[in-house]
Amino acid sequence: MIRYIPDKALKFFENSEEKRREFVDFLAFDGQWIYEESFTKKFLEDNGVRYDKEIVGGVKCAIRKIQEMIGEKPSKYFAVLAMDGDDMGKWLSGTHKNWPYWEDVVHSKTIELFDEKTKRNLSPAIHSFISKSLNFFSLKLVRDVIEFDYPGKLIYSGGDDVLAFLPLDYALKAAEKTRFTFSGNLNEKREINLNQTNGYLVINKEKGGKVVIPTLGNKATMSAGIVIAHKNHDLQDILRQVRAAEEEAKKINGKDAFMLKILKHSGEITTCRMHWKVNGKRTVLQFNEILENISEDDGLSMSFFSAMAAELMKLSQGVSLTLVNSLLGRQLKQHIHLKREKDESKKEYEERKIELHSKLKSVFETLFEASENKIDLVLTLRFLATGRKR
Repeated sequence: MIRYIPDKALKFFENSEEKRREFVDFLAFDGQWIYEESFTKKFLEDNGVRYDKEIVGGVKCAIRKIQEMIGEKPSKYFAVLAMDGDDMGKWLSGTHKNWPYWEDVVHSKTIELFDEKTKRNLSPAIHSFISKSLNFFSLKLVRDVIEFDYPGKLIYSGGDDVLAFLPLDYALKAAEKTRFTFSGNLNEKREINLNQTNGYLVINKEKGGKVVIPTLGNKATMSAGIVIAHKNHDLQDILRQVRAAEEEAKKINGKDAFMLKILKHSGEITTCRMHWKVNGKRTVLQFNEILENISEDDGLSMSFFSAMAAELMKLSQGVSLTLVNSLLGRQLKQHIHLKREKDESKKEYEERKIELHSKLKSVFETLFEASENKIDLVLTLRFLATGRKR
């Protein structure tokens, strides 16, 4: 069942229930049939479909019209997401370094009765609570994120283990929301809120009222492997690669991380490994801040990424972050182009350029400080910005 319909498509039939049902039926077809190249004689016959030149011509024409209405072509890349809770064995055995002390869970007056600071005892009740939280997460919360909040398809969800397919544009956002859902960092509108740290979710129901859902709490974390690959890439290889990426994410110090691996159709591979949070800021939000300000004539030009990567390649390993940030500032200045608005004074125009430069420089500096490979980070952002056009 399709639960998510993109806004760009929704506007064409929002006042017609019949058209809405037809569109939902259309979305149930395999994604390969939205590409014109799928309608060659050989491809159709290999899939048991009789080739009819007239019908194929009509279908291709319909595909072009849909693309014109929506304003873009479907990306030939998609994402596979694999996620797993960090150190779950230690949580279940009560030996995790963040296992709560009694003072974290009982009244301060009761703590006075203890002779020393003591960790809470592991008990059948706690095991039952952990099991209940994981059941809620795997049976309801994950599916709501992947298939309701985003246009993905959940393949498997069991306990703290997740496997899902997602469109390229939504992969990082869905992965991030799944991660923070696991630790209960959502507000009542199901939006990510890192200040929500009470260990449970309070969700508004559609028909009124609220429901309380237990989670493992703010100290529990997840790591993820995310592979972006061409639609014709061997699926078995993609699944191997995403599990390997998940394992690489779990090798990063402190975990609570993701590894993004891009398998280009040319055979080139780009990887980027980061924590979900950098200096208390959400990494994916920092990525989006950059991607949303890319424009050839009214924002950051795509040429910035190639130029910045080239500058970084010239630097020796271990060069100071100060020098990197100096090069960054210069490249941003050269590649930010804004349209001058009607009736906008030269001073206002220059101030707007300075403001965008300052904002993007701050975001890049935050990411550079935390990234293992700044060149791969820049190339990853470049791919994410152009992925839909590939």
